[in-house]
Amino acid sequence: MVTSLSPELEHFLQSEVESGHFASREAVIEAALWDMQQRRAVAPAADWIEEISGSMQDFPEFEQVLEYGREIRRQQVMP
Repeated sequence: MVTSLSPELEHFLQSEVESGHFASREAVIEAALWDMQQRRAVAPAADWIEEISGSMQDFPEFEQVLEYGREIRRQQVMP
């Protein structure tokens, strides 16, 4: 996953670096990491079912696997 900095933070970091306010590159990285963590914490949760639905449609073998599973369930004796 590639995550970019918010434009605001990128501008802020650039101005801070140019003015010499950051003592080290480590401080810049820490600020950037904090920003990304904050944005990730408020990001909406992905609907994983929507993401995977239809992902196997190009694999006809998958339909056969599903059929095998259906057949196994049909043959099982329910208590």
